[in-house]
Amino acid sequence: MNVYGVAGAYSVGRSLTIDTANPAVPVLLLPANNSTVNTTFLPRFTWSAVAGAVSYNIVIGTSPSPSTLFSVPATAIPGFTPPSPLLPTTYYWKVETVDAAGNHSGFGAVIRSVKIISPVGAVPVLNRFTGAPIMLSWGPISWVTPSGHYELVVANNQAFTSPAFSNTAIAPGTQTIDVSPLSAGTWYWRVRACSAATTCGAWSSNGTFTVDN
Repeated sequence: MNVYGVAGAYSVGRSLTIDTANPAVPVLLLPANNSTVNTTFLPRFTWSAVAGAVSYNIVIGTSPSPSTLFSVPATAIPGFTPPSPLLPTTYYWKVETVDAAGNHSGFGAVIRSVKIISPVGAVPVLNRFTGAPIMLSWGPISWVTPSGHYELVVANNQAFTSPAFSNTAIAPGTQTIDVSPLSAGTWYWRVRACSAATTCGAWSSNGTFTVDN
């Protein structure tokens, strides 16, 4: 309408649809519920595709009420692979759908669990520490429990001749040990997992640390 009160023509008509309907909850596929996997600690979680989905939310955690959320774009065969290796323990997971209007399906009542175990002969992953006390730490191996053990040696050479520290009976559940005292210099260390007295996996890669007294 102009200053004289004359109205102009109407614009081209448009339609608007308000979508408040929640999409369907995905059907969880793999890993199967209560299954066990050891594929390098990186299982792929999959579920059924839902019509109208633009993304999915998956929550994963070591508690029956998982809380770590990842958003996954919708694809013809939806799935998710964790960005980093999982610990050898039980994980719980569930998935919800998100549509183009931002409606969420909710996670529903279905939640699954999967147990991550160490591959046979797996090598512990080392964490490296320096200083005093000299605390050396490594990742757990699931098949050590309950009757196995870890073995650890420290030497001033990579051939580990005449080790300055050796412990061949580190109890299951122990992943950190104090190897103090050691003299100043560069030291090498390695650890391996054993399921019985004479059944051991390979030695880890050689770790190094420096003692500066």
